[in-house]
Amino acid sequence: MARKERTTRTLIALVLATTATLVGLAPAAHGASVVPASGILFGTHISPRWGDQGETIRQTESMLGRKFDITHRYHGFTDLFYKPEINWTNEGRVPMASWRATGTTPDANRAAAIARGQYDSTIRSVAREMKKVPGPILVRFAFEMTQAPGQIQYIGTGPEFIDAWRHVVNIFDAEGATNVQWVWDPQAAAFCNGRAQSYYPGDAYVDWIAGTAIPPSESTKSFTDLFNCFYAWGSTKTQPLMVQTGVVEVASQPNWKANWMAGMRSSLKAMPKIKALIYWNSEKAKTNYWADTSAGSWNNYKAMACDTYFNPNRRPGC
Repeated sequence: MARKERTTRTLIALVLATTATLVGLAPAAHGASVVPASGILFGTHISPRWGDQGETIRQTESMLGRKFDITHRYHGFTDLFYKPEINWTNEGRVPMASWRATGTTPDANRAAAIARGQYDSTIRSVAREMKKVPGPILVRFAFEMTQAPGQIQYIGTGPEFIDAWRHVVNIFDAEGATNVQWVWDPQAAAFCNGRAQSYYPGDAYVDWIAGTAIPPSESTKSFTDLFNCFYAWGSTKTQPLMVQTGVVEVASQPNWKANWMAGMRSSLKAMPKIKALIYWNSEKAKTNYWADTSAGSWNNYKAMACDTYFNPNRRPGC
């Protein structure tokens, strides 16, 4: 893993913890790997549906017959509330935090401001909170940074983003938040034209390479169609790969989503570098991505959850 080369730099980072000149230092080694030797970690993003998010997770697990490997939650840039991640760790799951780099409006200058130290105090405070999680926490910082200028996740050019990412990682290391595993996650489609690659911070600064493809409306693209460019590039790297996706029903084809779920299961088995799947169980802008939008869709989703390939930790229940 790339993290091994970071160990010798940890002491240097600690000495410089109070400065804003951390960019350029190699990061420290991070916590215990959660990557399975074979198979895929079965994860989810779940919006509150029955009570709060935690209760919805537990209810969905009861329906599935097993516990999720990874549970995901969104965080604002200044959010210091990580109690759910602590609870999920104590309950035997690996938490993943999608930590936004911006506020509620687009900010094309945010990456440059982060890199020059303007937000160091905030970053240190967040690092200290994540450090309290009693186990590995996956952090998907500034996700979908490959969005077009003017969109909410765009925070600057590729070189500006790279400087900002490295600056953040080095501050976390200086704060001793080495339980954090960094998930670099552009839009999956951006790997097809090279845009994603231009935002890559370097092997020493990335623990997981991810790609996200959650179509906003009905789409007849298969899982392979959505992720083939991502996988072609990602499979040349040594880091494990992660995908996040969700899919809606196609009204004119009642069995389409159920078949798509089955196809995703087969496709993932043919992509052995992928080590984690995050399915987007949610409804957004009246678009329903829940896995149980039909009996067929739910049955195939549940069958995937109970497939031993998607249960590498052999969680009981299925």
